[in-house]
Amino acid sequence: MKQNIKKDTEFALISAELLIKKQELKAIRYHCNHIKKTKTYKPDHFKKCPLCDVNTIKALSILLDLLKFYYSNKIQEEEFNRLNTAIIEILKKIAIQNIKNFKRIVKSLKKFVKKNSKLKNVNFLNIYIDEIEKLFFIEYKKPLSITEAIKLANEAGF
Repeated sequence: MKQNIKKDTEFALISAELLIKKQELKAIRYHCNHIKKTKTYKPDHFKKCPLCDVNTIKALSILLDLLKFYYSNKIQEEEFNRLNTAIIEILKKIAIQNIKNFKRIVKSLKKFVKKNSKLKNVNFLNIYIDEIEKLFFIEYKKPLSITEAIKLANEAGF
């Protein structure tokens, strides 16, 4: 019986991995819930982390929920392959897609830090917020007018 449950779980995870590539929110949520349930984040060294394929702003609330879980619980993870870092890298990738995503992610992360400031190490997210802001201005490809550039720089606090 346990072997069947384990096989079903493995099949569901593989299915979720494939659907994550298609940006299916149910699959993203399933994978995040699996991490929460097992309190383990140890992606296969030979395969990319399935969550790293997420590139839709629609997954923001799911990712922030997983980030809160990370800071609220003890997660089994490897020293150099951390869940919070993976989530931040996903958010960076989504933020540089367009101005709207950038503003939403930065605003959400600032709100997250403020709301969860009592959780251990959450304040270090401010460093990542700064990184996202700098990366956006370096990576974002759409040409901006001088007025737009000044406005964005002012909004980001530069």
